Amino acid sequence: MRILTLFILIFYSVNGFSKYDPCKYLDESYCSTFSGYSGRTSGASLPSTSSATSFNPANVASIDGFGIEAIEFKGDFDFSLASGNGVVGAGLATANPENTFYGNLALEDEHNYKRRVLAYEKYDSLKYNLVAGFNPLGKKNTGIFKSSVGIIGKYNRATNRVKAGAGASFEIGPINFGGTYYGDDYRNSALGKSYSYNTTAFSAGLKLPFFSFDYNHIYNHPNSDVPASKIEIFNGTVFVNNYMFTYGKRFEYSYRKRYLFKERAFVSGALKESEFLGAQVQIKKRFIFGILKDYYLLREWTFSFAAFF
Repeated sequence: MRILTLFILIFYSVNGFSKYDPCKYLDESYCSTFSGYSGRTSGASLPSTSSATSFNPANVASIDGFGIEAIEFKGDFDFSLASGNGVVGAGLATANPENTFYGNLALEDEHNYKRRVLAYEKYDSLKYNLVAGFNPLGKKNTGIFKSSVGIIGKYNRATNRVKAGAGASFEIGPINFGGTYYGDDYRNSALGKSYSYNTTAFSAGLKLPFFSFDYNHIYNHPNSDVPASKIEIFNGTVFVNNYMFTYGKRFEYSYRKRYLFKERAFVSGALKESEFLGAQVQIKKRFIFGILKDYYLLREWTFSFAAFF
C-alpha cells in the first residue's frame, strides 16, 4: 500500500510539473531569466553559450534570436555567434574551447605546453567550431519531456582537415542528460606530423529555476599515436535576480605534466585539478557582463560579454 501511495504521489507530481511553470510558485528573484541559459536541454550551469554548444551541439537548438559572445584575455578576444528560432539553431566559434576549463584537453607537444604556460599564454587551437541543432518536437518541445539533437564540424587550420560529430540531449522534468561523439585531430609542430583521434563526451544535470548543476565527462579514445585522457567537471550555478554565480571543479587525467603555479615548476602526475569562479550580470535581458577566473586554466582573470537580440 505504501509503494502504491508513493507511486501515485510521484505520478501526480511529475504530471503536474509538465502543466505549470515552477516560477509561478516562487519569488521572481529566484527564477533564471538569463538569455541563452534556461532553455538549454543540458549544460544550463555552464557560464557561456560557446562552452555549452561546443560540449554538445544539441544545446544550440534552444537559441531563440541572435547572440554574440566574447571572452577577453590580455587584449585578445575569442568570439562566438549563435542564432535560432527556438526550434532550429546554429552557431560558430572562432576559437575551439580546447584547454579551457569547460573544454577538451588540447594535444600539444610538451615543449610548446611548457613555453606558453610559463609565458602566461592561452592555447591557440587554430580551429573553428560550427554547430547546428534542432528540436525534433518543434514548438511542442515543452512540458516534462524535451529533446534536441545536433551536429558539429571542426576545421583545423593547422591540418586543413574537417572533422565532424553529433550529439543529443534530453530533459525529463528537472533532470537532463546528453552525449556527443566526434572526430578531432592535431598537428605536432615539432615532428611535422598530424594525428587523428575520437572523443566521447556525456553529461548529467539538474536544472531548477534558481539553480543548475552539471556533471560533464570527456574521454579521448587512445590509438597508436594518441594516449588516452579523461576530464571530469562538476559545475554549479546560482541565479538570483539579474545575477548568476558559478563554481566549478575540474579533474584532468592525462599524460602531460602538472604545473605548480607558486613554485613555477612542472612535476609528473596524471591528475590535474582546477577551480573556476564566475560572476555575471544581465542588463535589460539583452546584455551580459561577467568576470571569470581560470577559464583558460592559467589561474587568470578574464572578462566576458554577451548580447542577445
